[in-house]
Amino acid sequence: MLFKTEVDGLAYIRADLKSKVKIGKNEFTVVPEIIVNTNVNQKKSYAFHVQDEKGDFEIVKVSLDKGYPRVPYDEINKRFTHSDAGTFVFTILTDVEFEKTDKKENFVKIPCRLFVSSDFMKALKLYEYCEDYIILPYHENLKFKYYIKKVKEESVEVCIENPFEIEIGGDYEKGGSLGKKEDYKQQLR
Repeated sequence: MLFKTEVDGLAYIRADLKSKVKIGKNEFTVVPEIIVNTNVNQKKSYAFHVQDEKGDFEIVKVSLDKGYPRVPYDEINKRFTHSDAGTFVFTILTDVEFEKTDKKENFVKIPCRLFVSSDFMKALKLYEYCEDYIILPYHENLKFKYYIKKVKEESVEVCIENPFEIEIGGDYEKGGSLGKKEDYKQQLR
C-alpha cells in the first residue's frame, strides 16, 4: 500500500558544478549560484537552485546533517542558501510502497487498570449491572464497552467486550502471562 512518507537522502553539493541528487526513484539537480556580497569582509555565500525534478515528491527540509538545524528552503523559488558547498540531507515527502505484514503479536502495549471499589460492589443489588466505556489514553478510537454485574451477593463480574481482538488481562508489568484476544471476564470479591 502506498503511504506518503518522509524519506532522507544525503548528497554532496558542489559550489562550481551542477549536482545530481537521487532519492529512491526521485531525482533532481542542484545548481549553485554565487551571491555577491557588498560587504568586503563578508564571506561569499551561495544560492542553490533545485531544477530538473523527476518523480512525484516535495522537498520538505534541507539540513547540513541529521543532527544540525535546518537550512532555510524556499519552496516557491525552489532554492536554499548557505555559506558553502558540502554534504546536505534532503528530506522529501513521497509515496512509498509498504508491504502488509502478518506480524501482530505484542507490537503495542498499553497498560490500563480498571478499579472497582468495594463501596460500589456493595451498593449494587443482586442482578443489577452498570455499563460504560474504557477509552485508552492516546488511542481514543479504541473504545471497549464494559459491564459490571452483581452475580452473587459477595461478588461482581467484570465483562469487557473486545471487538478488536486485542490482548486483555495480561500481566505485562511483571513479565507474566499474556492476555486473551477475546471478551474478558473476571469475578471480583
